[in-house]
Amino acid sequence: MPSEMRRHAVAVLLLTAFSAAVSDQNTRESSATTGAKLRLAVLEWYCAGGKHSEQMPCANYDFLKKLRGAATNEEKRILVTERLKERRSRQRDKTAATAARDSYAAMYKEYCSSGPANPTICAKWSAGQPSSKSGV
Repeated sequence: MPSEMRRHAVAVLLLTAFSAAVSDQNTRESSATTGAKLRLAVLEWYCAGGKHSEQMPCANYDFLKKLRGAATNEEKRILVTERLKERRSRQRDKTAATAARDSYAAMYKEYCSSGPANPTICAKWSAGQPSSKSGV
């Protein structure tokens, strides 16, 4: 039962997060909203034209687009439920978690080295990277 409650909590959090993303545009932007927009800009650039479509960031981005495109709360609930079913096996696999983290790091590295390289995004990304001793 605790894992079922956890899945339900994750679903509620996902729906809440996406509801906030489509809230009234006249409200003042918070730093979290600005950060989300910056991340979306990186994802749009990285996933454009289907490149990297098999990578975790683009798979997640495709899911977000589907979720935002859902017309009703019922459609959103179905999408989130299906997504949770897909993710169950990946959550148990430590190598998949490491690969996902690595794919996001590769996305930011590519964006900051050969993409539009928004200074705000790249400063935050480089600040969170391990020291150069690690070879990353």
